[in-house]
Amino acid sequence: MGRKRQLAENAVHGIFLMLGLVTVGCVLLITVYLVASGIPAIRQIGLVPFLLGNTWESTAAQPSYGILPFILTSIYGTAGAILFGLAIDYLLPASWFSIGGTGEAAHCQHFGVFPLICSGILTALLIWAFVRRFSSNKQIKNNMTMTKEYIIKGMNCPHCQAAVTKSIKSVEGVTDVDVSLSGGKAIVAGDHDPKAVAAAVREAGFDVG
Repeated sequence: MGRKRQLAENAVHGIFLMLGLVTVGCVLLITVYLVASGIPAIRQIGLVPFLLGNTWESTAAQPSYGILPFILTSIYGTAGAILFGLAIDYLLPASWFSIGGTGEAAHCQHFGVFPLICSGILTALLIWAFVRRFSSNKQIKNNMTMTKEYIIKGMNCPHCQAAVTKSIKSVEGVTDVDVSLSGGKAIVAGDHDPKAVAAAVREAGFDVG
């Protein structure tokens, strides 16, 4: 029985070690990806504004790149996890976390109810955080794919620019419009129908290239 218990403990330790290594590896991969993806923005705006900026709007007409909220979120999450672990360790009795006894009690090993409840809560929180993160990334990806540039023909005055802007803004799903008179183009953001945008521009008296 003692050998079986030792094998079970070794298996549990191995599982936790594997999960820890996978977690560290994922964090390293994410860090490398973020750094590699952020190099163009760092070159454009500088390292300090990139690290200390409060807004990340990469798909806006005038994009801004600031990762300070992401950094603070990571710090707060890590600090909260540490504080939670310390509180559990120092404030609650050790008997609540008993996973077995000694002597005759070793033959009737059992898991405490409280550790199981804590594990269930933490697992549910991890799943919820993962789902929220996946949904957020999916929404960001959708917004990025729906940012489209249109070539507008026939604009030659500020009045033309205002007419095109007003017409495109009336299209369902459009969230932001930036019409450049000198460049002869319009950058449209949002979950919109490109055909509807083209029709709105033609209705205003202009053509789409």
